[in-house]
Amino acid sequence: SLEYLISSDSITFDNHFGDSFRLFIILDSDSKDTLYKEYLPVNLSPDFSYYFIKEYYEIYDILLIQGAQCCFLFYPDKLTLSSKICPDLSDCAISDMQGTYISQLRIMDQGEILELQISDCLEPFKYDISSEINIIEIK
Repeated sequence: SLEYLISSDSITFDNHFGDSFRLFIILDSDSKDTLYKEYLPVNLSPDFSYYFIKEYYEIYDILLIQGAQCCFLFYPDKLTLSSKICPDLSDCAISDMQGTYISQLRIMDQGEILELQISDCLEPFKYDISSEINIIEIK
Protein backbone atom coordinates (compact mmCIF):
# COMPACT_ATOMS: atom_id res chain seq x y z
CA SER A 1 0.00 0.00 0.00
CA LEU A 2 0.97 3.64 -0.43
CA GLU A 3 1.22 6.69 1.82
CA TYR A 4 0.45 10.12 0.37
CA LEU A 5 1.96 13.23 1.97
CA ILE A 6 1.97 16.96 1.46
CA SER A 7 5.09 18.17 3.21
CA SER A 8 7.64 20.94 3.33
CA ASP A 9 11.41 20.99 3.28
CA SER A 10 14.28 23.47 2.95
CA ILE A 11 13.45 24.03 -0.74
CA THR A 12 9.83 25.01 -0.05
CA PHE A 13 10.69 27.11 3.03
CA ASP A 14 9.85 30.80 2.64
CA ASN A 15 11.83 33.35 4.67
CA HIS A 16 8.76 35.51 5.31
CA PHE A 17 6.01 32.87 5.67
CA GLY A 18 7.94 29.85 6.98
CA ASP A 19 7.10 26.31 5.93
CA SER A 20 5.31 26.03 2.61
CA PHE A 21 3.45 22.73 2.39
CA ARG A 22 3.67 21.98 -1.33
CA LEU A 23 5.98 18.98 -1.57
CA PHE A 24 3.93 15.99 -2.77
CA ILE A 25 5.45 12.64 -1.79
CA ILE A 26 4.34 9.04 -2.16
CA LEU A 27 5.96 6.41 0.04
CA ASP A 28 5.75 2.65 0.01
CA SER A 29 3.99 1.93 3.32
CA ASP A 30 6.13 -1.10 4.10
CA SER A 31 9.63 -0.09 3.03
CA LYS A 32 9.14 3.70 3.41
CA ASP A 33 10.91 4.12 0.05
CA THR A 34 9.99 7.28 -1.88
CA LEU A 35 8.13 6.26 -5.03
CA TYR A 36 7.22 9.73 -6.24
CA LYS A 37 8.26 13.27 -5.35
CA GLU A 38 7.02 16.50 -6.91
CA TYR A 39 7.29 20.14 -5.89
CA LEU A 40 3.94 21.79 -6.52
CA PRO A 41 3.90 25.48 -7.43
CA VAL A 42 3.27 28.10 -4.75
CA ASN A 43 -0.42 27.92 -3.89
CA LEU A 44 -1.39 31.60 -4.32
CA SER A 45 0.78 32.37 -1.28
CA PRO A 46 3.59 30.29 0.32
CA ASP A 47 1.57 29.93 3.53
CA PHE A 48 -1.42 28.32 1.77
CA SER A 49 -1.13 24.54 1.97
CA TYR A 50 -2.36 22.01 -0.54
CA TYR A 51 -4.51 19.19 0.73
CA PHE A 52 -6.01 15.93 -0.46
CA ILE A 53 -9.60 15.14 -1.25
CA LYS A 54 -9.58 11.37 -0.88
CA GLU A 55 -13.26 10.48 -1.32
CA TYR A 56 -12.83 9.67 -5.03
CA TYR A 57 -9.68 7.63 -4.63
CA GLU A 58 -11.53 4.43 -3.72
CA ILE A 59 -14.13 4.90 -6.48
CA TYR A 60 -12.09 6.16 -9.45
CA ASP A 61 -8.45 5.64 -8.40
CA ILE A 62 -7.86 9.39 -8.69
CA LEU A 63 -6.43 11.51 -5.89
CA LEU A 64 -7.48 15.17 -5.92
CA ILE A 65 -4.93 17.71 -4.69
CA GLN A 66 -6.65 20.99 -3.89
CA GLY A 67 -5.07 24.40 -3.68
CA ALA A 68 -6.71 27.77 -3.10
CA GLN A 69 -7.58 28.47 -6.75
CA CYS A 70 -6.22 25.48 -8.68
CA CYS A 71 -6.02 21.74 -8.34
CA PHE A 72 -4.18 18.68 -9.62
CA LEU A 73 -5.26 15.11 -10.27
CA PHE A 74 -2.92 12.26 -9.40
CA TYR A 75 -3.29 8.83 -10.99
CA PRO A 76 -1.63 6.34 -8.59
CA ASP A 77 -1.70 3.38 -10.98
CA LYS A 78 0.55 5.31 -13.42
CA LEU A 79 2.27 7.62 -10.89
CA THR A 80 1.13 10.52 -13.06
CA LEU A 81 0.32 14.06 -11.95
CA SER A 82 -1.92 16.16 -14.17
CA SER A 83 -1.05 19.63 -15.25
CA LYS A 84 -2.38 22.39 -12.99
CA ILE A 85 -6.13 22.91 -13.44
CA CYS A 86 -7.11 26.56 -12.94
CA PRO A 87 -10.43 28.08 -13.99
CA ASP A 88 -10.68 31.32 -15.95
CA LEU A 89 -12.31 33.70 -13.48
CA SER A 90 -12.96 36.52 -15.96
CA ASP A 91 -16.74 35.88 -16.03
CA CYS A 92 -17.13 35.77 -12.24
CA ALA A 93 -18.33 38.63 -10.06
CA ILE A 94 -15.51 38.52 -7.52
CA SER A 95 -16.25 40.37 -4.27
CA ASP A 96 -12.77 39.94 -2.76
CA MET A 97 -9.80 37.59 -3.01
CA GLN A 98 -11.50 34.96 -0.84
CA GLY A 99 -14.24 34.78 -3.44
CA THR A 100 -11.71 33.32 -5.86
CA TYR A 101 -11.07 30.21 -3.73
CA ILE A 102 -12.26 26.72 -4.58
CA SER A 103 -15.32 25.95 -2.50
CA GLN A 104 -16.01 22.46 -3.88
CA LEU A 105 -14.36 19.83 -6.05
CA ARG A 106 -16.03 16.65 -7.18
CA ILE A 107 -15.60 13.92 -9.74
CA MET A 108 -18.69 12.64 -11.52
CA ASP A 109 -19.92 10.74 -14.60
CA GLN A 110 -17.95 7.55 -13.94
CA GLY A 111 -14.76 9.48 -13.25
CA GLU A 112 -14.76 11.40 -16.54
CA ILE A 113 -15.84 14.88 -15.38
CA LEU A 114 -14.25 17.13 -12.75
CA GLU A 115 -16.52 19.84 -11.37
CA LEU A 116 -14.80 22.79 -9.69
CA GLN A 117 -16.82 25.44 -7.85
CA ILE A 118 -15.32 28.85 -7.04
CA SER A 119 -16.96 30.79 -4.20
CA ASP A 120 -18.04 33.89 -6.17
CA CYS A 121 -18.83 32.18 -9.47
CA LEU A 122 -22.45 31.28 -10.16
CA GLU A 123 -21.77 28.22 -12.29
CA PRO A 124 -19.23 25.49 -11.62
CA PHE A 125 -16.37 24.89 -14.02
CA LYS A 126 -16.36 21.45 -15.65
CA TYR A 127 -13.43 19.57 -17.11
CA ASP A 128 -13.22 16.41 -19.20
CA ILE A 129 -10.72 14.26 -17.30
CA SER A 130 -11.25 11.06 -19.31
CA SER A 131 -7.67 11.46 -20.61
CA GLU A 132 -5.19 12.37 -17.90
CA ILE A 133 -2.78 13.83 -20.46
CA ASN A 134 -5.39 16.03 -22.15
CA ILE A 135 -7.66 17.60 -19.54
CA ILE A 136 -9.91 20.18 -21.18
CA GLU A 137 -12.51 22.60 -19.89
CA ILE A 138 -16.06 21.94 -21.05
CA LYS A 139 -17.63 25.22 -22.12
